Amino acid sequence: MPDHPTLQELSAVLRHLHRALIEAESANFPGATGPFDRLVLVVEHPGFNWLHALSELIVEIDELADTGTASGQAITPCKDIIERLLGPAPALREDFRSRYLELMQTAPDVAIASGAVRRLLARL
Repeated sequence: MPDHPTLQELSAVLRHLHRALIEAESANFPGATGPFDRLVLVVEHPGFNWLHALSELIVEIDELADTGTASGQAITPCKDIIERLLGPAPALREDFRSRYLELMQTAPDVAIASGAVRRLLARL
């Protein structure tokens, strides 16, 4: 593994966090028992709108990585945006930050996935 993380590594840890957040939030919807049910909730239910900020960031990182022209310098702006979403930087989206912090306190998988993101960001 290189000293500095790649955009692909960054995307992977963010996808893991995203999945943990979806699963934690889906616990509030007992009728959502399968992946399709959760997908419909994420896309259509207003209770998941806060999560779109992270979804969109992952798509942008994946697109940047897919161009093949991304250098190590492309990760720095991504780090800044992630820190504005998750903290400690001032919140980019307060709705995201407040729900994320709540779930990090109550859902162990979210806390573990957040730790993986933090460890990767520390390598930058």
